[in-house]
Amino acid sequence: MLAVVSVYGVLAQFVAQRRAEIAVRRAVGARTIHIAQLIAWKGAVPAFAGLVSGFALSAVAGRYLRSVLYGVAPTDPATFLTVDVVVTVAMVVAMIVPARQASRIDPMTVLRSE
Repeated sequence: MLAVVSVYGVLAQFVAQRRAEIAVRRAVGARTIHIAQLIAWKGAVPAFAGLVSGFALSAVAGRYLRSVLYGVAPTDPATFLTVDVVVTVAMVVAMIVPARQASRIDPMTVLRSE
């Protein structure tokens, strides 16, 4: 949950800081899908890096936590897969809201306020 809130916060801040740039892109003809891809890419790179590093660190930590894990192997593939799928789905949901907000920016309103 902490990762989802963090990704959402970072992307919402990214959209807020770059409202003028996004408005200019929209004004010169950028399609909604391109704006959404820009925001999603900004969230996907750190999310993927977090998944990879978390996977590696949990595999290493599992060896040291072997004595406290009961009924689960330290490198249980089902557990790793389940956690990766749940975190990936949560990250995608956390990226959708800022991407939709960015794609709905009205260029004239933003450019008038600048």
